[in-house]
Order: sequence, then structure tokens, then C-alpha cells
Amino acid sequence: MESHTLLTFTLAPASMPGKLSLRALPIADIGDGVWEAFAAAVAKETTVVGYPAAAFAARWRAGFTAIALAEGMIVSHISFVPVLHGRTRQQLSMSLAVSLPQVDVYEGTTAWTHPNWRGKGVYQQLRKALIDRFNVDAHLLVGVTVGLGASPVLAKFNSRILAWREIPYLSSLIAVPQNGFEAHSEHVWHIPPTTRLYQGPPMTFERRTDHDWDHFSHFWVANVPLAHALETDLQATFGGDLARWRAAIVDVFTAESNAAWKLTFFQEPNP
Repeated sequence: MESHTLLTFTLAPASMPGKLSLRALPIADIGDGVWEAFAAAVAKETTVVGYPAAAFAARWRAGFTAIALAEGMIVSHISFVPVLHGRTRQQLSMSLAVSLPQVDVYEGTTAWTHPNWRGKGVYQQLRKALIDRFNVDAHLLVGVTVGLGASPVLAKFNSRILAWREIPYLSSLIAVPQNGFEAHSEHVWHIPPTTRLYQGPPMTFERRTDHDWDHFSHFWVANVPLAHALETDLQATFGGDLARWRAAIVDVFTAESNAAWKLTFFQEPNP
């Protein structure tokens, strides 16, 4: 990412009735109380990944987040968490004694809008602002929706759903089975057990309007060819030893120094 300009916006009426537009807001920092109120609001949402207020703030200051402010609070938010990038790639490489592919992977996470501002096009505009920042060939954007979630918006940005087991090395950067890693349980987010991992054929939101969205957790990929290329490289690097890869991911992502990241666990069996 070339620029660390803070993606911060205020809201203004849009030309379309009932919608709002973003207006860049030059701001140097946001007080701790605003971040704490935001983190508390997110924590109430069972299908949205929450983090400590300090982690949210640090990610925004580093340029990985877009937010909209109104009435003195954060009313919409989206982050791209660098899950294979810089320090995490270095830590994983050292832990595994291998050289990892130079593809930066970012997970879209904590896509949240205050109930009073939903349905006004705010989140979609924030996501576009963040995607425009990361629009380079060596960046791979992925994401998870629990149930329907932000699926309609992800589809508009040309993301596709792949089965978790179709690209297990890549999807393990986002979520791993909790079996064998129970000691780390308090440091991770758990996919609600009321949903199963989607393991069907590739699909888009538009093509599968009959899909039972509420009962599945979906793995979204913005660049399918790049995702498959990275998966092939990782499988070759580890000779099919997926357990070794997952163990290193858990060790690195649950380390105290990596509090700005949060690994996800899912329960097995989850066919």
C-alpha cells in the first residue's frame, strides 16, 4: 500500500432519495472514547468480528480501515486486515523455516454500520474507497460472511464464493478447526455453530438466490485466479502437510504481539 492517508469521511445527502454520500474529512486523530464506543457497539453483533478498541484505532491509523463519522461517533466501518503481509509473513516464514510466496492477503472484516444509517449506501461507498487503495495485482482480498451478511455488496465488487476445502491453505489464514487448539480458544473468534462452512461449487450471490444463506458461512475471494495460484504454491511448499501450516498460523496469530489480528475457529465436523 503506497499511501497511509486516513480514509475518514462525513456524510452528506446524495442525489438519490434516501441515500447518503461520503465527504472526505481531514482529521488527524480520533479520541479513545469514540473507539471504545464503537468497539462496544460491534461486540453486540454476533456475526461481526470484534476487536479491542485499541486494535481498531491502530488499524485505522495504519491505513487499513475506512470509516464514516456522524454525530460524534463512528457509524460505518470496514477494515482490510493484513493476514499475510509484512510481519506475519516474516513470522510464519521463520516459524516454518520456509520462504512464503510474495502475495499479500487481506481479509475484509468488521463490516459494520450503525442501525440508524443502514440501507443508505454508506458501507458500499466505504468498501469502494478501501478497495481502490488496494487495487494492485499482488494483493488478494478475501472475506467471510456468516449467513447473508454483506454478500450482496461483495458480489457487486466481483467477489466470488469458493468452498473452504477447495483452497484449504488459503482459507486457513482466515479460519482453522478448533480441534487440537483449545488452549487458544479465548484469543480467537468462533464461527457461530448454527452455520456450516459452505463446501459447494463456486457461486455468486446473483446466481444462487435460492441458496440457504442463513445457515452457511461463506468464503469470498476477489481474485479467483490469484487465489488458486497462491494455493498451489502453498501446497507445494508444504508437501500437503496442512496440519503443519495450520499449527504455525495458530501460534503466530494468537501471539500477544499480533493483537490487531484475530484468527477464527470453526467446529468440526463441519462438512
